[in-house]
Amino acid sequence: MTLKKLFIKYKSDKYRHQYYKVYDLFLAQKKNRKLNILEIGVADGSSIKAWSDYFKYSKIIGVDIKKIDLKKKKLNKKNISIYQGSQTDGTFINKLIKKYKKFDIIIDDGSHYPRD
Repeated sequence: MTLKKLFIKYKSDKYRHQYYKVYDLFLAQKKNRKLNILEIGVADGSSIKAWSDYFKYSKIIGVDIKKIDLKKKKLNKKNISIYQGSQTDGTFINKLIKKYKKFDIIIDDGSHYPRD
């Protein structure tokens, strides 16, 4: 399924903003690889569900400053891991790097402050 269709399916604002057009240019050739993908800013979980379906062979790691109820948001999928923490917290980020070694793709939809 295309990112456009997945963003529509999960009601992600990434559809409304038409981000799928840019994402498709850079990510389509990687969709069947086994990657570590970090999304900063999980919010309602709509886009991380789309990433999970699109990158079905990858590990999708989500970070949000707020506690996310995995069951309520239906994020308890095999290839999704969610962590609560701030992207500005170096100790927290370093723990993620230590655990996953590297991230092949980072999608920053967190604080929206350039300094972060």
